[in-house]
Amino acid sequence: MADHGSQETRLHLESWALCPIAQRVLIAAALRGHRVTRRITSGGEPQSTTIEPTILTLHSGRAEVQVTDGLAMVELVEDLFPAAPLHPRDPAQRAIHRNLMAIAAEAQTRLSRAARDRQAQDLDLSLGNLEAQLGRLEARLAAGDHVPGGLVANVDVVLAPLLWRLRILGEQAGTHLLQRFARLRGWSDRLAVQPVLRDILTAEAADLYFAVLHARRALIVDAEVSLAWQSVAGPGVGLRGAG
Repeated sequence: MADHGSQETRLHLESWALCPIAQRVLIAAALRGHRVTRRITSGGEPQSTTIEPTILTLHSGRAEVQVTDGLAMVELVEDLFPAAPLHPRDPAQRAIHRNLMAIAAEAQTRLSRAARDRQAQDLDLSLGNLEAQLGRLEARLAAGDHVPGGLVANVDVVLAPLLWRLRILGEQAGTHLLQRFARLRGWSDRLAVQPVLRDILTAEAADLYFAVLHARRALIVDAEVSLAWQSVAGPGVGLRGAG
């Protein structure tokens, strides 16, 4: 087990500027007061055709370990700071949290796909797939798997970048994708006021995210799409997919 106070142990990230996987690592480390060094591989330029993987490197003494799986990165940070655990102590609750983390990570993947769609049919399918995954999270909350609030846990760390993006899209593009999910909306509201999360998921990052989506010509932020939907479904009703 690494000693997080040791000068020989450090974490280094390589990722694009707004990578949600990287945001999770930064949040998890910041909650322990640890600074992660980082190299930005790109700013999310729409013309780029090369997708570079997000890599977290652990430097500990002479050893160097590279991790490319997003959830494994969160678990690595957890193991490096045994005095500041963000998982429940109870094994059953810990398993429940890990299940929620996996569902949330897949929801983020589905949102990322929707955020690249330029054709209405593709966006329709992507939003349907995203809604299905958000519905799974909502159902687990309804079943009592997790009660958001209090101290930030690893499940919050994984979900925060996703809910942050959904909030931005709702406020700036009128998507209202959380409109049907009351428990997720409440979770989003609670996370939005957490100081560490606000330090990483900043207003400047939100502006960059929205600018990148516009530069990609992503249909999800197309004003005409939002207006057309609102004219059919009514104001404040979230975009719906058929996937």
